[in-house]
Amino acid sequence: MSSQVTLVYTVASQGLSNANLATLVASAVLPADIIAQLGCRIVSDVTVAGPPVTRTIVLSFLPASTALAHADLIVGNASGSSVRQVVGDAAGSGYVKPPLVQFNGGGDGIIQPAIAEATLSILSVAVVDGGSGYSANTRIVPMTPQLLGAAAPVLVPTIVAGVITAVAVTSGGDGFRDIAHLAAIDPSGLGVGFEGIGDMEVSGNIRIVNPGRGLQNTVAAPLTVTMVPYFKTLFPDTSDQRGPFWGLFAPVIARAVRGFVTSAPPVLA
Repeated sequence: MSSQVTLVYTVASQGLSNANLATLVASAVLPADIIAQLGCRIVSDVTVAGPPVTRTIVLSFLPASTALAHADLIVGNASGSSVRQVVGDAAGSGYVKPPLVQFNGGGDGIIQPAIAEATLSILSVAVVDGGSGYSANTRIVPMTPQLLGAAAPVLVPTIVAGVITAVAVTSGGDGFRDIAHLAAIDPSGLGVGFEGIGDMEVSGNIRIVNPGRGLQNTVAAPLTVTMVPYFKTLFPDTSDQRGPFWGLFAPVIARAVRGFVTSAPPVLA
């Protein structure tokens, strides 16, 4: 089962030195929205001056650490049981999209399968740009939407000489379906330029959409819960997981160098 893909792009000489060409290649900004929509995250991005000039990008299909959970059942009658709640045992980290909550097993007498939905919370915050001019009353707020009724995160900035140097997470909130992009609101009106991004974990508030009927959780027929990474819900291990990556970043690199880019076949690992 693959967990990542390596993409290698080779750039033809444009009459520039290898060093200058490599600088242009490295300057190509990868489409973060497309990467996120695939449920992937960048784990490595290296440009080598060669010759030839290459840019090697490694994307992971998996979070940095995987969330774990189990199901508690409501004891039923002759028709079996239903899921009362899904309890998080580990929240994981590095999530780009919520995983699919998959129930496995539960016996042969299932009348109606259980369905549950996970969302994300903020585990920690990386300050991309600390900005300037921020006052002590500055608040950090998410720009990324949350589900209606979800708990808002409580985020506390550290401000040094008007610059936001760190953001502590008092409460990560819940109800996020994407990485939380954060902004700073300064009542003084002087603060500008802050940019932050959340490292996301699976919220402990896993919503039961349908509790199911006829489930068992015995030694002979255990009911288990698996948090399936988002990419693998789109492209299961039985599919060609290289498909979405063929030439994915070639156009943005080609625009940066105004020249020809060769894409090697994606390599799964």
